[in-house]
Amino acid sequence: MKLLDLAIDQYAVKDLNTMLAAEIIDEGAIGYPIVMTVLAACDLLGHLGGAPKHREVQRYFDTHMKSVNPLYSEVAKIAQNQVRNGIAHQYLAKYGITIFRAHPEVHLHVNGGGAKAQLYLDCEPLAQDFIKSYREHARPALVTSEVARKKAVALFDGFAKAHQEVVALPSDFPRLPPHWPGPEWDNSETPLLISPTASGTLQGGTATELPSTLTATA
Repeated sequence: MKLLDLAIDQYAVKDLNTMLAAEIIDEGAIGYPIVMTVLAACDLLGHLGGAPKHREVQRYFDTHMKSVNPLYSEVAKIAQNQVRNGIAHQYLAKYGITIFRAHPEVHLHVNGGGAKAQLYLDCEPLAQDFIKSYREHARPALVTSEVARKKAVALFDGFAKAHQEVVALPSDFPRLPPHWPGPEWDNSETPLLISPTASGTLQGGTATELPSTLTATA
């Protein structure tokens, strides 16, 4: 499925690998970006798997993450509501969640009890477990799923409709030179990758290299 190739294999997994390899600098451990990348990917995969709206991450944890570690099923609802929703909307995990990095020994453990109970999550094993769950469980199931195929088609139909807001931007909005590569859409499943050029390639939302003819101006 092209959607999985693009959104998960090319973007999410590669982004996670880059962030996991990054140096930890004081509080700038990029823990939240790692966690949010995992949960955004779980959101998409849960949707493709037929999850009800606002239960996509919960479904993915209950269905695929638990195949790596059964404890993920026990925190599936927490992952949806306290972790995913908190970071996505306020950039703060909700009360009762503490995110660590480089402390795998505390991952999926509770510290304290009662009003002081904290669920500890370490972003590194979380990301590694997600990648394992995707490659060994979710992807093989979804690539042969007719439900997932139909959901992918509907998803990109929605993208195409939302694209009209970009089309409607005024003609005096800043524009790139005509030689810049433009997108082609295949609404049957996924946007095609933008064709490579001698000066660079755009792939979905990622530019691997800026055309040399474009220069920054003060």
